[in-house]
Amino acid sequence: MNAHSIRVILACKKLSLFVGAADESLEAFGQTSFVQTVPAGTEVVAQDEQVQYLYGIASGAVEALATHNGFQTLLYVVPAGRCFAYSCTLIQTPSFASFVTVERSDLVMIPVAVLRDRLQRDGSLALAFARELARATDMAAREILNQKLRPASERLAGLLLREHAKAPDSNVIAFSLSKRKVALRLGATPETLSRILASLKAVGVETDGNRYIIHDIEALRTFAKPSMTLDPPAW
Repeated sequence: MNAHSIRVILACKKLSLFVGAADESLEAFGQTSFVQTVPAGTEVVAQDEQVQYLYGIASGAVEALATHNGFQTLLYVVPAGRCFAYSCTLIQTPSFASFVTVERSDLVMIPVAVLRDRLQRDGSLALAFARELARATDMAAREILNQKLRPASERLAGLLLREHAKAPDSNVIAFSLSKRKVALRLGATPETLSRILASLKAVGVETDGNRYIIHDIEALRTFAKPSMTLDPPAW
């Protein structure tokens, strides 16, 4: 096994999708796939482009951006350890979004034909793929409910609560996203986000650049009205 194959296999082992994959699958990926180090801000897949690879994020993060008729939205940010473009690779539809690196990222790129072949041969991999696809579908459905049933102010409060849960001992949340990207994530304009942030001061939320300071977590929780139905689970 050459150095290239070893690098691909080691990168694949960092991805949740391949935790239970057969050795034969990993070897097939090692022989046919590759790992690419991509700078921040690189468009890896363009919206409406036919997807040629399943992409896995060995390190870094990737955001999904969609545009239509002059409007843009940020669907989600995929963290390290996860893959993206699941549905596009399985049913071979054009990409519903542009996928852009948030930071310098190491991406595993597995050719669609190789992936589909291994899904037919490797039952554990097929089950893991179905699980990841179901997770993405569940998250999308909850996000639709979130957008339809909550005002933008509650969506931001819910987002802050989910980020706070990742580091509950700190009252400071440092987003890697700019305020413009946070607005896109909420489905709001930057002007609307400014008004929302002003209103959240009443429940103890202050901002300093991309840092959000929570002075009263219980007041924020009361305002956000957390819901197991509406709040998308973490990746």
